[in-house]
Order: sequence, then C-alpha cells, then structure tokens
Amino acid sequence: MQAATHSPRILILINHNQMTNTYSSTKKRLIELLNNQDHKVIVLKGKWGTGKTRLWDDVNSELYQNNKESIYVSLFGVKTVNELKLRIFKNVCSTEETTTSKLFDTGSGVLKGFLKRFSGYSIEDGVLLWLPDVVKNKLIVIDDIERKHKSLDIDELMGMLDEYSENHKTRFLILLNTDKLNEGDVWASLHEKVVDVELTLDPLPSESFDIAADGNTETYLTETKNAVAILKINNIRVIRKIINTIAYVIKEGGIEDVPTSNWIPSTVLLTASHYRAINNPPPFEYIKSYNSWREVLPKKEEQPNPNELSWNKLLRDLGINNPDEFENILFEYLQSGLLNTAELKAKFEEYKTNDYSGVISNQIRSFFENVYWNPHKSEDELLDMAKELLPIVSKLKYRTVTSIISTIEEELGNFALAQQFLENCLDSIGNSFEQKKLKIIAYGDKCHPEISRKLHEIENLINPPLTLVETVERIIVNSSWGEKERFALQNSTIEQYENTLKQMENYPLSRFMTQHKQWIINPYDENFRKGVDNFIAACSKICLDEPNSRLSKIIRRFFDDNELAEKLCGDVS
Repeated sequence: MQAATHSPRILILINHNQMTNTYSSTKKRLIELLNNQDHKVIVLKGKWGTGKTRLWDDVNSELYQNNKESIYVSLFGVKTVNELKLRIFKNVCSTEETTTSKLFDTGSGVLKGFLKRFSGYSIEDGVLLWLPDVVKNKLIVIDDIERKHKSLDIDELMGMLDEYSENHKTRFLILLNTDKLNEGDVWASLHEKVVDVELTLDPLPSESFDIAADGNTETYLTETKNAVAILKINNIRVIRKIINTIAYVIKEGGIEDVPTSNWIPSTVLLTASHYRAINNPPPFEYIKSYNSWREVLPKKEEQPNPNELSWNKLLRDLGINNPDEFENILFEYLQSGLLNTAELKAKFEEYKTNDYSGVISNQIRSFFENVYWNPHKSEDELLDMAKELLPIVSKLKYRTVTSIISTIEEELGNFALAQQFLENCLDSIGNSFEQKKLKIIAYGDKCHPEISRKLHEIENLINPPLTLVETVERIIVNSSWGEKERFALQNSTIEQYENTLKQMENYPLSRFMTQHKQWIINPYDENFRKGVDNFIAACSKICLDEPNSRLSKIIRRFFDDNELAEKLCGDVS
C-alpha cells in the first residue's frame, strides 16, 4: 500500500491558562469537538489514572448510544499498523453482526467472493482492503498509545491517521497518557501534521474522588475526600486504592467511636505515597518523627530546609500532629500486604480514650508556645504549665519528654523540676503500650541520654544484643541490616573483636574477615565505621602482641592479598 502523505493542518490549541480542565468542563468541550465534523483527529490527553477512558465512556453513552458509530481499540502490544487495522476490523465485527455476515458468510461471503477473483491474496489482505469501507463515517477511539510495541513507529501511525481521516471519512479520538509517552520529541514533531485539536483532562480532586467512590456515602469518606483534596490527588485509580485500604482497616480494626481524624489523614497520605501519587511526599521516617509543636521551638539551623518546610505545612494541613504506632502499623501493611490486626485494634481502643482526643497535643503545644513566644507569661506561670504535664509523662514520646526537660532547664532554670520529669519518664519505661511491643528504635542524640540508656537496657533484656559473629552472619544472609546490626557494630570494642577473631577458625573466620574487607573498601553505612575501625585495630593488636602466632600470619596474609597491609599500621592502643 502506498504511504500516505502528510497534509498540513491548522492546529487548534486550547489556552489552558484561561480555563480549568475539570472533568465536567472537559466532558462538555469534548462533546462539542466530536459534534464538529471538521475536527477529524482529536487528542484527549492527561496523566495516568485521571479518567480519560471513563470520560470517553460517558461521552460515548451520550453521543453514540447505539455503539455502532464509534470503535474503541487499544494499542497495547501492537507491533505494526496492519496489526492495528486488523484489531479495528475485529472490534467492528464484534459490534456489527451484519458486517461480519456479509464478509464471512460461508460460500457466499462478499470477501470470499472477492478473493476468489485474485490469486495470492489472503484473508488478512482482504480485510485490509475492505477496512476503509467498514470504518467510513465512524469514530475510531485509540487508547494505550504509550503501551504500543516499540516496533510500531509513531510516524507510521500518524500516516494511517492522516490517510483514513483525509481519504476515507474516518475520524479519530486519541486517548494519550502524557506521563508515560516515551517518544515525546517524535510526537511533538508529528502531531502538528495530523492533529486538529487537543484537549487536556485535569480533573479536580473532588471530581476524581466522586468517580472513585462510585456512590458510596459512608460517613468516613468525608474525611477521606478532604485529605485527598489537600494532597491534590486526582488519580482515580489511586483514590480507589486509598478507599479500599481505609475500608479494609475499618473491617479489621473495629472503629466504633474512633475519631476519623486520628487515622484517616495518615492513611490517605501513606497510601498515596506508596502508590507515588504525590510529588515530593515526606519520607516515612520524617512522618514518624514529626510533632506539630516543634514548629514553635526556636530554629537552631541557619537556613530552614525547604523540603521540611513543605512537609511540615502538608502535615499541618492534614491535621497530622503527633504520629504514633498507627503509622507504623499501616506502613508495614502497605509494604507487606499483612495487617497486624491485634496491634491495630489495641491502638484504636486507645484512640477512644480522652488521652487521644487532641487534649494532650494541644496542652504540649500551648506550653512550648508560651515559653518561647509569650512575653506576658511570668516564669512562675510557665512553671505551673510545666507541672500540669507531669502526670501525663508516661503518655508522651521520649523525644517530647527530652524537649520538655531541656526547655525547663534552659529557659526556666528549674533543674529540680526537669529532674522530676526525667525520673517520672524513667519509671514509666516498660509499662506503656508502645514499650510492651518490644520495638525500641534508635534515639541517638534526639533523646535524653538517661532515657536512651534505659531503653537500651530493656531492649537488651528482651532481645539480647547480637554478637559480632551473629551480626556479620545476618548481614551476609539477608543482604541487609537493621537497628540491631547497627547497634552491635556501633557499640563494639577492640577487645570484643580481638576475642572473636581468636575464637574463630576455618570458613567462618574467612567469611567474617572477607565481609569486613568489603566494608573497608566500600563503606555501606556510617554506623559500621566503628566496627570496621575496631576490626582493623584488633587485627593490628594481634599482629603486634603475637607476631609469630598462626592467627597473626593469617591476618597479615589476608591484608597483603587484598592490598590493605598499610591498614595494620594504625594506632592499636
């Protein structure tokens, strides 16, 4: 078949700055365009999941109710233009039985009769020859153009559109996923030659939510819709996933009398982040450590981090003031697909108490605000406010207690009261719900040293620290590491390494030393540095103290073979 020539067109551009491309306005405009026969090739574009196919279905049901004037075809996996034409033909036949019978009726079909006259023609050739008549005066809707096979050239596709629209009275509507198209430059250079008008769909989050909710009127959806609007999510597929996640949490958690504000905003945020529906979302670790009252504390950094400012505003707008164990439960569910229903139910039971009604969070924020920003409060009044927090110390996060202690010491100068806060906190460790879960995280310098020490003591009683051999073995086997591994290496000593090396032999010794060699050459984690330094120091000490021992010779040979001999010359004291 002769290649079609590209005839020039006048490109009609929509001025997107003068209108909002909501679902309703775009639907109205698309109907206008389809009713205008001068527009032969129309492009409806938008991001993935914003409802382009849904919009077409709505328009199709209004304009083409008999479903015979329009033909929908997906380009998914299509390798050639001929394959696309055959797919179009097949879809026509599936909706028009008369066309099928005319072409394929046994013995007397038009197509068979035609082919009898010309030897060497296949059924496929006949279909391709007949297609222009079959699609005459019809609208062909082409979807999934970004999912075509790489062997189908955009230029060939445009040639077909041009040929059929110009010569065979066929019109086209192309549904284009703008954030998945890989041939942007090619598309930009070619679409001007064949596209008459393009329209962008950018629905409001509220519109997308209503479509995703599909008539569901559960009361919890009000809070969900509000969070979706704040996050500016208009991806219908992701919103459906959010709604499904919330419905599953409700089913498994038993939320009677649980305020939706305690958990739905976090669920929407974490689920949307998981499915990458938000630009630059706050990392999970940042969400876990966030407290709204910190924003009233004096900023010690010279320059605020732009990302953190944006994340703080987002969390503040969502009403996520004090993330707790619920965020951990949900995050683990999103990562693994398994929901810890026992922990979820226990957390929801806590949410039903007055302690989680927002009173505590507001009380803490008020204390810090008045200390740092209210010149009309006397120190005695501020100390009275601090004393009101003493009875609830056991309900506060350890870093919150740390901030209260430092504020009382530095701003109010009352070391006795600060000590009382510390003692109350230390006494409560091990009794609250969070601590019973046996998950003690890294607190570092963010937590008061005495609190951190007590937490690690309890952790060591519950889960004894790993030995160096266990630590290295777990890292090798799992190809990853966690807090227990970091803690073991960060708190290791030269003496521990020396004793470990002296007790090992054969393959375990080789495996242990080889792993440390990898860390010397390519340090993976700053927390490993202490372990690596202690390993080198222990090896050096053994070589100096026992130069003629078999272990000393093994160590020297190992370092020589790996071109690390100079490492043994460091301080071994």
